[in-house]
Amino acid sequence: MKVKMTADWTDKDGYPKEGDVLEVSDVVYDYGEVDYFECKWRGEPIAVYPYECEVIN
Repeated sequence: MKVKMTADWTDKDGYPKEGDVLEVSDVVYDYGEVDYFECKWRGEPIAVYPYECEVIN
């Protein structure tokens, strides 16, 4: 599964920006709903929240 960023992850340089596509390594649920997607960015895990992205094939 992949997600496409619909917003910048942070305003700092070197992090995912709007339009970047990330590979999802895990989906974390909270009470049956998606809490966040765990993705790798430059080898480090980051949490991407559903309001920051859209799921793509």
